[in-house]
Amino acid sequence: MYKILIIEDEQIERETLYKILHDNFTLKGLYMAKNGKEALDVFEREKPEIVLADINIPGINGLEVIRRIKQQQ
Repeated sequence: MYKILIIEDEQIERETLYKILHDNFTLKGLYMAKNGKEALDVFEREKPEIVLADINIPGINGLEVIRRIKQQQ
């Protein structure tokens, strides 16, 4: 079982991916963020093992979020 963080600024896409994962997998945690700052906050608090990130998100883009997450490892 894993903790997964979804980073997606489009609400319909974020909620759809959440529902697909929630309904089809047994997970320890499933979290959502709509921008880069929120994603980094959620990551710091929850420590998910899997991060699904959109690249073009408001504020800190997805590639920068992933770079910062990797630095924490």
